[in-house]
Amino acid sequence: TLLRGDPVFDNGAEFGSPSRLQAFLNLGPIANYPSNPSQVIPVFASSGNTTLTILGQEAGHRFLTYPRFLDPLTNRSSLALLGRDNAHWSFFFNSDASVEEGNRIEDRGPGQTPRFRTTATVQHYSAFDQYLMGLRLASEVAPSFLVRNPSAGFSGDPPRSGVEFDGTRQDITVQMIIDAEGRRIPDATVAQKHFNYAFVLLTREGTEPSAEDLSQLERMRSEWERFFAGAVDNRGSARTSLAKQLRLSTWPAGGVLRGSTATATVSIGAALSNTLQVLLTADSGLLTVPAAVTIPAGGTTASFPVTGTRAGISELAARVADPAYDVSRTLVQVRDDASPLRWDIVSGNNQRG
Repeated sequence: TLLRGDPVFDNGAEFGSPSRLQAFLNLGPIANYPSNPSQVIPVFASSGNTTLTILGQEAGHRFLTYPRFLDPLTNRSSLALLGRDNAHWSFFFNSDASVEEGNRIEDRGPGQTPRFRTTATVQHYSAFDQYLMGLRLASEVAPSFLVRNPSAGFSGDPPRSGVEFDGTRQDITVQMIIDAEGRRIPDATVAQKHFNYAFVLLTREGTEPSAEDLSQLERMRSEWERFFAGAVDNRGSARTSLAKQLRLSTWPAGGVLRGSTATATVSIGAALSNTLQVLLTADSGLLTVPAAVTIPAGGTTASFPVTGTRAGISELAARVADPAYDVSRTLVQVRDDASPLRWDIVSGNNQRG
């Protein structure tokens, strides 16, 4: 309820990260998890959750799972897709075995009893998840279904395979979510696709972590990169190596008209005593950018021109020869003309564009 009333907030300074931190996850004692991050955690045996799928669920809460949908049966917004704490998919939503709960549900067809059966749990981010994460366009999300008036169980139940029940099928499309919540902004054409994760092991003051705990954390860290890539169908990536900040910004818009020039900036977190050369690349031949730009000694930012050459979506990347720095990426849309564009007020207090 708080997030729906005030969805834009920034508490990064409380964690010492006023500009980079998007989410903070407290996963509890490392002893709660098996040494093998792909092994099912005994307490979650019925759902099949592993360390990696728990990481997937908690990391996914950066975007998921909170959407209402416009129910054509009532013509009102509904929370019926949601289950536990209104922050996970309902047990009775065919979430395609999302790590954000729900189940993969088999529909045996009208006249069959029991008609529905759960067949898989917690495997990946579903197409619905990926749309909400900005990794997939609405046109790339196939319809699913929700079972209304189920004969057994509760919407907040944890996922579990092999559960059978009857009920009434209601087809669900991503457009029904858009009709209730508005379209995903930014959409997958320009939304962030690459994410950095830091793994931190806290120990009691005056004690050192054991070699076993450090080895276990290292396995979690390295396997998370592989798991995340597969879970999003290689539409994004998770980087877990520590890196100095390098930011690439095309604010106030990730777009430029063909034949026109916009300004982008690169910045670092703290000034250096020497200059820093930042190498620039743009794929697809849609953009023209300088080969490099230099952040001056004592400075933290530098600007450079971005010129659109032909219509499409191009990835613009900035990197430093020193591998200790981030590789920063953004997506830039090039349009032939501005006629399809319009102003939409998405937040604020009745300002005019």
